Amino acid sequence: MRSPLGPGRLTALVLAALALPSGARGDDAREPMAVLGIEAVGVAPELGSGLTAALKRALGKRDRVAVMPGKDLVEMRFVFGCTDEAKLGECLGAALRSLVVNRVVFGSEREDSTGGRKTGAYFVRLRLVDVNTGVIAPVEVHETVLPEKLRKPLLDETAERWMAVLVGGAAPRGGVVAAPKAGAAGTQAEEAARAATSDL
Repeated sequence: MRSPLGPGRLTALVLAALALPSGARGDDAREPMAVLGIEAVGVAPELGSGLTAALKRALGKRDRVAVMPGKDLVEMRFVFGCTDEAKLGECLGAALRSLVVNRVVFGSEREDSTGGRKTGAYFVRLRLVDVNTGVIAPVEVHETVLPEKLRKPLLDETAERWMAVLVGGAAPRGGVVAAPKAGAAGTQAEEAARAATSDL
């Protein structure tokens, strides 16, 4: 049966549909995002890689997110010279454009040393950068947690709670501090987070 539109008209409609963004075509409206390898400072490397994997799993549970491959944060800092905290978002944004993602989760974990002494806990800081603008989101995660929270079976629950703060989803439970991005205010928030969770 011949199309009432005619071959020329039908071809034009098909080409127009293919030219639309994937979300506009309705086949995939998900936002491409990634998680950079967590920077493990003075802690066992497997803790950093384990947290990175858990965060990717948590991000993948978001209906409107397509998880794309990430890179290692330490490597990105070294290769692209992203060492200036004041320009970190801008530098990472430029460095990550090859990933073809909109936003990227990145962060670090280190041994907590409240009051100049090691507490046996870990301090985790997670942030979200918009790759297109180089702007770090004003909401981030600051939390001091016991080692078992960074190992299975509690690791996935911890990562899910943190991802809810950064990207949305289930309401977070106590312990997470939403703070302004890096700077004097961020430092104050970090201290507040440490004080609030020092009894963990």
